[in-house]
Amino acid sequence: SKEPYLDDNSKIHFRKSDPVEKEGVYIAMACFITAWSRFKTISAAQRITDDYIAGKSKIQFVYADTDSLHCVSPDFSLPESLDIHPTKLGAWDHEANAVKAKFLRQKCYMENHIITEKEYLKAMEDPNTEKSLYFKEGENYIHTKITVAGMPEGCYKYVTFDNFKIGASYPGKLAHRTVVGGVVLEDIDFTIKK
Repeated sequence: SKEPYLDDNSKIHFRKSDPVEKEGVYIAMACFITAWSRFKTISAAQRITDDYIAGKSKIQFVYADTDSLHCVSPDFSLPESLDIHPTKLGAWDHEANAVKAKFLRQKCYMENHIITEKEYLKAMEDPNTEKSLYFKEGENYIHTKITVAGMPEGCYKYVTFDNFKIGASYPGKLAHRTVVGGVVLEDIDFTIKK
């Protein structure tokens, strides 16, 4: 039987299953796609930076992730040197205008995005939405988008621009802990590491 079992001390144990062999993937294709994506992202960031240094644009490159570029644009204009379109294959999409942002390291940042009144009202009506991440500032409706690899959504309500830093800890993470008779979810802190 591969079912979990209790030992003489009522501690739960799991049996290892038999190994499973799968059909391999075409690694060359995966490597090419990843390399091409990296080339496109780095080239776009360099183009934005070159235009800024040459005085052709007021847009400054700030951060890139797997499939996104984050820039400072005083008037929310978009880089003219990039192909930007919401559905065209190979083009960049303009996803949001941020009025405030803080980047700590790779995959660890937060931004205040301008959203529509409709998006704001929809979020307020959704019982699963963390309401503290949505607010109105002047004429703008704002959504605070938090991106931290490994941070569960339960921590988001404790994150602010002031306390968002390397080494900061936030409650709201659930961790599995084996106990007599089974497993429990234990509330622990999530810490932003270097």
